[in-house]
Amino acid sequence: MFDAADHLAPAFIKIGSELGPPTAYPERLIEPLRELGTQATEHGTRVAIETMPFSIISTVPMGAEIVSAAAHPGIGLLLDAWHVFRAGTSLEELRAALAPEMIFGVELDDAGQAVVGTHF
Repeated sequence: MFDAADHLAPAFIKIGSELGPPTAYPERLIEPLRELGTQATEHGTRVAIETMPFSIISTVPMGAEIVSAAAHPGIGLLLDAWHVFRAGTSLEELRAALAPEMIFGVELDDAGQAVVGTHF
């Protein structure tokens, strides 16, 4: 992705986390994210984490805590409305968890109110 970034100059590269239940050890993600952020800035871009309710970084508040702890200008969040609301995150929780500088992008999409099948 960084080779492509050298040619395409994207504002950020979107990443997700491993699928599974929310991590009990988010602190283990901080140093690898810092390293990734440093690599991204060396290639003129940033990394945006997309939280997903079926992944180990399952909610925006959890992602915001990790981004804050990483304290790297090359690491931020991509907010996907579908994932935000399927994870049960309220607008009030978003407001409390987020700082404007950590939001690198927003995806707007919709779905029926009831989940059909699995989140994945």
